[in-house]
Amino acid sequence: MFQIVWLPNGSACSESTCRVNARFISSDDGGRSWNDAEKIAGPMLETWLVPTYAGEMVADYISAVFVDGRPYSAFAIARPPNSKTGRFDEAIYAVRLPKGGD
Repeated sequence: MFQIVWLPNGSACSESTCRVNARFISSDDGGRSWNDAEKIAGPMLETWLVPTYAGEMVADYISAVFVDGRPYSAFAIARPPNSKTGRFDEAIYAVRLPKGGD
């Protein structure tokens, strides 16, 4: 089994309209064919992500690992910044992913 977690966003959007979703997709035959993608988090606006010198970098904190044969993923989720303080609200979360149709 092969599995990927990724964060797609539209190519025809601006910083204030781009919505980022964490998605999961798997293949039971080594990548020859793929199951339907599943949304596991989002949408998040890019402006909700903490900026760095190189822009918003949510994909720097994404992974998929196997523990006892079960797939898990870790990824960033952002919520709107605090309207009073302007502080960002972004954290890293981990979830157990579906395994072959679970």
